[in-house]
Amino acid sequence: MSFHPISITLYIGVLLLLSFLTVHPVLLILFLLDLILITVSFNLISHLKSFMKFSLLMVLTVVVLNPLLSHSGQTVLVFGPYIPIIGRLDITLEALLYGINMGIRMFIVLLGFYIYGSVVNSDKMFSLISRFAGKSILITAMAFRMVPKMAKKLKTASEAQMARGVKFQGRGKIANVKNTLSLVKIIVVSALEDSIETAESMYIRAYGSGPRSSYFYEKFGLLDGLISINAVFSLFLSMFGLFKGWNSFSFYPELSTILKDLDQLVYFFLVFISLTLPVFYCWGYKRWRFMKLKT
Repeated sequence: MSFHPISITLYIGVLLLLSFLTVHPVLLILFLLDLILITVSFNLISHLKSFMKFSLLMVLTVVVLNPLLSHSGQTVLVFGPYIPIIGRLDITLEALLYGINMGIRMFIVLLGFYIYGSVVNSDKMFSLISRFAGKSILITAMAFRMVPKMAKKLKTASEAQMARGVKFQGRGKIANVKNTLSLVKIIVVSALEDSIETAESMYIRAYGSGPRSSYFYEKFGLLDGLISINAVFSLFLSMFGLFKGWNSFSFYPELSTILKDLDQLVYFFLVFISLTLPVFYCWGYKRWRFMKLKT
């Protein structure tokens, strides 16, 4: 199953944009559920192990640090000790829930980049838009590709270290930190080597010396059109919800009402259906012959 780069870029881009434009926990959970369904539809579940280790660590960092650094909120869960200059380290329910909400948003962004880097060929995307903004598109495509690529390198490096007898757990905190830092060193060195190889490859191909040739021709089929229409519709629908105030949610000084009225519930349902339909299109593509004939 092959997609046009524009349709996938538009869909993932809209989903990530909407996650930045809303702080409502219900919408963020629905966006996350959509990305999980996309991951299942594209058969990427088996490749998520190393990505989950990296992303969950970052998410947990946000969830833990926010209630420790932010003491706003009226519902105090834990009365912490008093620290000079910083003040009293009280943990409030509002700060904890806000940290969880921001953690979900961060995971949505990371998972969206991972799906995009796994599904879209960066060379095809660069070839498609290079005539308009070649240098900017090159940097963007390489950035999108970085997350899954670094996750694979981390998995390979950790397996190689464990094969040599290095243990990352069970030998004391200091030893675990030292062994983990060795992995970071390997990843950094590997990233620098890849950047040098990329630069040399671009130099050999005379990048920037003249007009770039195009070697890919991508057909925009029926499936791509349906996905793009749903993405645009979801964007306009969310703009309407943003205007009506349905995307907003207040955590401080106290939690606002999770659902204002029935209209907001209908809005949540429509946004979720609009973003989920492309998953069913992919399901139908695998089973309905007429869709393959149109693409």
